[in-house]
Amino acid sequence: MITNIEVTKLLQHPDNPRKSIGDVTELAESIKARGILQNLTVVPAENGLYTVVIGHRRLAAAKQAGLTEVPCAVVDMDYKTQLSTMLLENMQRSDLTVYEQAQGMQMMFDLGVPVAEIVEKTGFAETTVRKRLKIATLPTEQMQQAVERGGKLEDYVQIADIKDEKERRELLKVVGTREFEFSLTRAKRQQIEAEKTPLVKAELKSIGAKAVKGQIYSTAYERVKQCAITDWKEGTFKKPKNKEELFWEISYGTAYLMRKKAKVPKKKEKKSECEQRIDSANRELKRLTETAYECRVNFIRSFTAVEKYKETIIKWLVMFAGCEITDYCTYDRAYINSEIGSEEKYSINAPKWRQFIAEDKRAPIVVAYALAGDDKRYGYYNDGWYASNKSKQAPQHKKNQRLDGIYEFLCELGYEMSETELQLQSGEHELLGGDISA
Repeated sequence: MITNIEVTKLLQHPDNPRKSIGDVTELAESIKARGILQNLTVVPAENGLYTVVIGHRRLAAAKQAGLTEVPCAVVDMDYKTQLSTMLLENMQRSDLTVYEQAQGMQMMFDLGVPVAEIVEKTGFAETTVRKRLKIATLPTEQMQQAVERGGKLEDYVQIADIKDEKERRELLKVVGTREFEFSLTRAKRQQIEAEKTPLVKAELKSIGAKAVKGQIYSTAYERVKQCAITDWKEGTFKKPKNKEELFWEISYGTAYLMRKKAKVPKKKEKKSECEQRIDSANRELKRLTETAYECRVNFIRSFTAVEKYKETIIKWLVMFAGCEITDYCTYDRAYINSEIGSEEKYSINAPKWRQFIAEDKRAPIVVAYALAGDDKRYGYYNDGWYASNKSKQAPQHKKNQRLDGIYEFLCELGYEMSETELQLQSGEHELLGGDISA
């Protein structure tokens, strides 16, 4: 039964998933002219008051319009049902942000409502519900600020996958900006390194290698094998058939397996502080360069608007093909093999490649990018060893026209270079050209 209730006796629901009522001016004007066309739904509260379940915006607009009473349907509804009703009502009107949806679902889940029931009540797919439950774990204050800047649901899901709380907060600061993809790629890389490092150490110890710290560049040792932590797979480091003494060290995301040289120099040269700073700068530049490459590859792999940018892709495909002829550049075999699922390193599985080109709609952009000849070693710096005087210098900015062309190609397709990439390209990055040799 519908009854008129004084607005002073109506309370906003404390757990309404929609945290912001928004601007109700237009709705208030409509109510002034035509009244409230749809009743509110409320449940009894203490002291003769009522809690609103459906109609929070109508109540706010009615107050703004100067109404003293509003029509309400008083119902008996338990708390779980109240919560699911509010959630469903707002979702049907597309009124909730992704994070508000996530919080509402999390409330239901915390009350013991199983995922299957949330799926049934909300109408969302199970994968969507689980993604929203995942992002509900993100810090509320930072999340609210991030939502205002935008970002896709998948962006927040990927942030939620980052275990380090500090990294999560830093990513939320840049979601919806051009810095996000680069920062996310770097965070993922660091997380993989953190997860794999104990496994790498365990494998190195299992083959009898001893830990050596700070001596990987010593003249007393030579490298037997090295592997980037992110590329490590079980069995990378194997126990040698001979009984030689082995040593290991992990530095800047790379694991080194070493042995002592047959002849150890009588005098060990210790690197100066200057050389150590230069080495550190070069290693960090290498990591940034590889991260930038991963961002470029990820963009191509997730690119789906081939038909929309068909003319642009064809234009660059022809340009890159011309460069292959005139510049004697090598196409990216590793990238091609990763796209077609081949394990080969130095050649391309021709049948798989032909099948991919014939059947995959992304073939034009994949071929164009392969012809571009991108490489994780492509960067904008000279590490100092190749200076004209052959002496060790601080890393210097170096132009890279081929990489410029690759970036130009990607940007025409919608790629946004991060501030780090722009600084590396222009030579304005703090690690380039600075006086670190003092």
